[in-house]
Amino acid sequence: MKTMFDSIKKWLYNQPRKTEKLNLKKSDQNMYTEQMTAKIIAASPLNLDKAHALASEFGTVTYRSVISKAKSLGVEYIKKAPAAKTVKDTGPTKAALLLEIRKTLELSDREGDLTKIELQTILTALVA
Repeated sequence: MKTMFDSIKKWLYNQPRKTEKLNLKKSDQNMYTEQMTAKIIAASPLNLDKAHALASEFGTVTYRSVISKAKSLGVEYIKKAPAAKTVKDTGPTKAALLLEIRKTLELSDREGDLTKIELQTILTALVA
């Protein structure tokens, strides 16, 4: 009588091996015709806009594939410059706010967070 373990074991050992995928023919791996390759070489130096244009012209590949193929062919690819970081106006820092609170309420001048007594002083000043 078959057990559940035998069924699982049969299923596991009858799975296709990953190595079978690697035995593809050379023609299956090459999606680029000689004309496509010639257009990529003619577009040298390649950039993102040219890669998009070539990919849409070819229709069967993505722009990333075009970039990869260009690099494998030795065609120069000029990367798009990263966007410049913008400086955020974050406002005053916590330390600056604490210093201002201490000056306004005439609390002791020291570094660090407010103590419990100082917080009680602030609360009574807000309520009043």
